[in-house]
Amino acid sequence: MGPGGPLVTVRAATLAGGEKNQDRFAYGDGWAFVLDGASSFGTTQPEHDGAWYAERLKNKLVDELTARPVDATTDIVSKAIENASAAHDDPESCPTSTLAIARWTNEVVEVYVLGDSTAALIHSEQESAVTDSRLAAIAPDLRTEYRSRLADGHGFDSQHRALLQQLQSRQEAARNQGGGYWIAGAEPGAAHHAIGDRLPLSKIEAIVLATDGAASALEYGTVDSWAAFARSDLRPLLEALHEAEESDQQAITWPRSKAHDDKTLLVIDFGTTYQRQSR
Repeated sequence: MGPGGPLVTVRAATLAGGEKNQDRFAYGDGWAFVLDGASSFGTTQPEHDGAWYAERLKNKLVDELTARPVDATTDIVSKAIENASAAHDDPESCPTSTLAIARWTNEVVEVYVLGDSTAALIHSEQESAVTDSRLAAIAPDLRTEYRSRLADGHGFDSQHRALLQQLQSRQEAARNQGGGYWIAGAEPGAAHHAIGDRLPLSKIEAIVLATDGAASALEYGTVDSWAAFARSDLRPLLEALHEAEESDQQAITWPRSKAHDDKTLLVIDFGTTYQRQSR
């Protein structure tokens, strides 16, 4: 993309769903990103979890984006994945992370998404969300079953966990291959299968990057649009979302995989409409 981009305001906030936050974010000159390390629903937790991987991927992406500002995003992500996974011996069990990146110059804005995080582009009176639905298309029968059980009041019981373990097994079998889905993990080539968009900077007023835990505010009614994210104070918004989950402890109203998800938002303001001070 190259250096020399416009002056912007970047705001970010993150809130852990439990004791450990597996989300990460970073931003610099002409770039920003959010990551969401994948949770494990196995009976024993792996030595290297999603947080371990997301932290390593964050550091490698910062290195690559800083050192190679004119290189293609696919090449930068590919190298970062290669370096982030190098310390994990077994590619089959390597933890994974979603990824949503924004890059910009004086002329162009680019967004790039792997996995179920979102990059929302806000322009004039319109907005468009760039998201990757391929992961959500894996094992729809299991997703329907665990959500139906929650809606019927069974809560996060042992059968719920067993269904999530089956779902993760099906996901692992479809990971980083045609007909399945693509994610940052052990395969650098996954970088070339992202969902993305490029638009003239003149058309963009703001970009919102959100992990799926934060994006659920749209489902829960905490906000009614991506533009509302851009106008909001981010930390109170995430706290309100956490409180909404707390009010639905059995996940009857909003069936979901766990009681609380990690939540991360990052807003990049290019225009006066959404201009606010960093917090």
